[in-house]
Amino acid sequence: MARDRTSEFISTVKLMEAKPQWMNNELRSRKKPSSGSSGAFASVKNEHYMSFMRGSRQIAKDLYLTYQKLEKLNELTKKKTVFDGDETSNQLNELIYIIKQDIDSLNKQIQTLRQHQLESSFNRNANIESHSKNVVLSLQQKLASVSGNFKSTLEQRTQNMQQQKMRREQFVGAQNISSHMNGSTVIDFENSPNFRSTELSVPQKQSQLLLYEDNTTQYLEERTNAMQSIESTIVELGTIFNQLATMVQQQEEVITRIDSNITDTALNVEAAHESLLRYFQTVTNNRWLILKQLSATFVRPYCDKPESEETVTENVEGEEESGTLQEINSALTAVTVPELFPYVPVICVNRYPVFPRFIKMIEITNPSLMALIRRKVKLNQPYAGVFLKREESSEQEVVERLEDIYPVGTFVQIHELQDLGNKLRMVVMAHRRIKIIKQIADDSETTEKASRRRRRNNLKAKNDIKNDVRSDEHVEVVQKPQPLLMVEVENIAHEKFELTEEVKALTQEIVKTIRDIISLNPLYRESVQQMMQAGQRVVDNPLYLSDLGAALTGAEPSELQAILEETNIPKRLYATLALLKKEYELSKLQQKIGKEVEEKVKQQHRRYMLQEQLKVIKKELGLEKDDKDAIEEKFRARLKELNVPPHVMEVIEEELNKLSFLDNHSSEFSVTRNYLDWLTSLPWGKSSEENLDLKRAREVLEQDHYGMEDIKKRILEFIAVSQLKGKVQGKILCFYGPPGYFRFSVGGMTDVAEIKGHRRTYVGAMPGKMIQCLKKTKTENPLVLIDEVDKIGKGYQGDPASALLELLDPEQNANFLDHYLDVNVDLSKVLFICTANVVDTIPEPLRDRMEMIEVSGYVAQEKLAIAENYLIPQAREMAGVTAEKASISKDALEKTIKQYCRESGVRNLQKQIEKIMRKSAYKIVNNEAETIEVTEENLQDFIGKPIFTHDRMYEVTPPGVVMGLAWTSHGGSTLFIETTKRNKKDEGGSLRLTGHLGDVMKESADIAFSYAKSFLHKIDPENDFLERGQIHLHVPEGATPKDGPSAGCTMVTALLSLALNKSIRQNVAMTGELSLTGKVLPVGGIKEKTIAARRANVNCIILPEENRKDFSDLPEFIRAGLEVYFVNDYKQIYDICFS
Repeated sequence: MARDRTSEFISTVKLMEAKPQWMNNELRSRKKPSSGSSGAFASVKNEHYMSFMRGSRQIAKDLYLTYQKLEKLNELTKKKTVFDGDETSNQLNELIYIIKQDIDSLNKQIQTLRQHQLESSFNRNANIESHSKNVVLSLQQKLASVSGNFKSTLEQRTQNMQQQKMRREQFVGAQNISSHMNGSTVIDFENSPNFRSTELSVPQKQSQLLLYEDNTTQYLEERTNAMQSIESTIVELGTIFNQLATMVQQQEEVITRIDSNITDTALNVEAAHESLLRYFQTVTNNRWLILKQLSATFVRPYCDKPESEETVTENVEGEEESGTLQEINSALTAVTVPELFPYVPVICVNRYPVFPRFIKMIEITNPSLMALIRRKVKLNQPYAGVFLKREESSEQEVVERLEDIYPVGTFVQIHELQDLGNKLRMVVMAHRRIKIIKQIADDSETTEKASRRRRRNNLKAKNDIKNDVRSDEHVEVVQKPQPLLMVEVENIAHEKFELTEEVKALTQEIVKTIRDIISLNPLYRESVQQMMQAGQRVVDNPLYLSDLGAALTGAEPSELQAILEETNIPKRLYATLALLKKEYELSKLQQKIGKEVEEKVKQQHRRYMLQEQLKVIKKELGLEKDDKDAIEEKFRARLKELNVPPHVMEVIEEELNKLSFLDNHSSEFSVTRNYLDWLTSLPWGKSSEENLDLKRAREVLEQDHYGMEDIKKRILEFIAVSQLKGKVQGKILCFYGPPGYFRFSVGGMTDVAEIKGHRRTYVGAMPGKMIQCLKKTKTENPLVLIDEVDKIGKGYQGDPASALLELLDPEQNANFLDHYLDVNVDLSKVLFICTANVVDTIPEPLRDRMEMIEVSGYVAQEKLAIAENYLIPQAREMAGVTAEKASISKDALEKTIKQYCRESGVRNLQKQIEKIMRKSAYKIVNNEAETIEVTEENLQDFIGKPIFTHDRMYEVTPPGVVMGLAWTSHGGSTLFIETTKRNKKDEGGSLRLTGHLGDVMKESADIAFSYAKSFLHKIDPENDFLERGQIHLHVPEGATPKDGPSAGCTMVTALLSLALNKSIRQNVAMTGELSLTGKVLPVGGIKEKTIAARRANVNCIILPEENRKDFSDLPEFIRAGLEVYFVNDYKQIYDICFS
């Protein structure tokens, strides 16, 4: 017998194929949804989305082209041999370079596409947003796949090159080794007396070596060609066998379908015959019609046996007579339940199965099931099978599979049927247990045809009847599979049992438990009465008693179904008794809980009645007043102590009158009461005494704050003016500077209601922050700190910055209107102090209403003094150590400030000192040391490794690199400008900028480049370096955004240093904005930049001339030791740097 090796050839083909076809198929499948998606979204009139889709299609096209190049590279890599020439290597290198460029370009395009997707307006549509995200994600995955394949190809090429190198070395090494191994033999042979010089000349040796190498090369090439031909042959054979396997598989599928069709046809024919037989049983009023149908169905196929016709005719006649008697009996008496009824409709129920001898009302709404039940009732077959669904949460009335329901159910008879149009309401009576054998097809159409034929004229022709039969068979054959509507069932008989003592005991115990349950809950009595019938005692029948007990319980569906499926009567009685005992305990617990709840409700009701009676008695005797009167008296008592303005008093009186007419339990009563509570809680006319002692204020400022002489002086001036005027009206102070100070913040506010309150019509309305402040402070002239005014947001609830204008404007806040109070409140006596980090984000109208006071960051000397005078004593007190037991040297503090805490504030320095004190306390308590002294040497043992290890990137700046000075909200820092010339030559000069630069800094770079070319032409006309070279200017730390014009002078100096190939003077830092004509313009942040220069050990600074006043305001210890040049024109900077 031949061996089937199809699977082996298929696997061989998959391994030998050089080009993977799945990627092409995937690309084609990707293109199809793309076009479909563009068509689906063509109706969306959004230019941004159309641009997004065009970009994504272009990227997909480029990906496909890149992948084709990658496949070509893969083929060349695999075909690479030892003796390939330079032409193949050059081709490989060119392909690698092109693919690298394509991948970089695709990566940038996808990033641009993602940025476009995030910034576009079509993201408001959830569906389009989800689709666009999926498109970007899919493109990123494809690019990652291409990059991975490219990496694998490069690794394979590297391995091939290494193997080639090893083969060359082995080839050459083999000759050397052989000659070396035979060297001694040659020497001995030469020394022998029989030796005769037979050396070849040098040309002869070279020719022999070349001949040997040519033969080896030819052999290897022929072997390679043979292997390639074998591989191609195997691929072709694999393709042929793959096609043969596909054809065989298709033939098998065709044969399987034919077998399935034959089986379905046989089943349909069998079902048609059964339907015809049932149809003949229903026809009782036309004997001639029955004979014609019998002759058409049975007599003609067996025409060679004439005696069978008489037999069939006699059977039909007997069935006709019995059917007639049955219809007559059914018209007069109740329908007799048949003992065997194999085909029943399926009715699925949830939670509780129907036990025999129980009655249940069922409603169905499924159209197919409703039609089936109607037909069965019309045919005088009001029977069905009720089965429990396995999934309790399923709401489907008709299931799809037999596995969705339990196989054991009950055979029920439909006693009553109400057709309500869209649903059927049935009252069914369960009779016996049944089990599903298999699912059968619904004979609905056959039954309808039969009923129509029964209503036809008795004189129908024979050919018409035959046509009807053929049409019926055709319907049965082409009928498609249906849901589970009809099943074939069989009766389930219980196992034989004897009435033993055990069974009697179980029966009596079940009866006793049922009586106990009925005594606890009389509602069970109705269920028991449904099981009772005249002339029969249920308690004497263990079969019915077990079903009765199970039906009375509320057990789980699986437990009830287990009792329904149990055929062993003693086991069924045991299970029923267990469920009844559980139900009895549950009923006892329920009765106990009900009694407790009822007793509690009675007590609460009794207490409420007594309290109400007591209130009425006290009111009649005059001992207590009504709630409304008490509330009004409380509000009026508050008003006696306040100096309420007349317009506010009118509103209060109106609200009090309205409160007296409202019901205590109405929602408006509580709203009005809260409103009056806020109005009477404000400090109308109450002011606190202002302490304007200038000497005391100076002492407090010196005690709590070190340095900041300008700010202290401005605060004392403010207090002096207030002391002379007697009030603080008219000024709003705003302190701004870098973060690092302790304060509580309200930054991020986006709702105007936080300032001006909510309308009283809203649920949960309350006044704004300002009114809440007045209620809390209980004075009209508090000091209010509004923190982080530069971070106030703006949302759809309004602009809080605009609401602050009314609050902070001295001309308007005397009549501040809160939305909740709806009355004017005088805020002119309130002293407002605001804080911010930067001034740029504060709206201009709001900034005009405040006096801006700049708070600069601390320098190292100030931090050292603050640590010694404030932070270390506080940390010692918190850690519970004394100065004798724990101390920190001055060198350790300076190292901590320099290498761990470079922020503008002292919060991080405070954390480090507290950490040192905590570890010192631990060592003292652990008896590791009696006293702890932290020095520069052991500092790392307490706070870890240093964070900042160097202050500058370049100790010696090379040509093209210049140190600049920058300033941020966190303080100053050094900023290096790096320039270099790219290798690629071009006709015209160009400038490329990198380093995450902002628009202002990019414009400053363009101005610097233009001026540098002009200045270089003046000092060196023959130098065309900047005119023809391609310059790359970079600002390090590219992850940090940078912007501002103050680096203009630094950029020009870096460009000239690169063009002249000359380094500038070392330890020089500069800052200043440069105009197009070379003028040096002033900049900000002089103090922070100077501090940064000192920290980087810079001894020479170049500043604009107009910043001389800012530098002269700096403390002496900051200016000491610095060589400062103030310049107006860039020519001065050039002379300083390149002299």
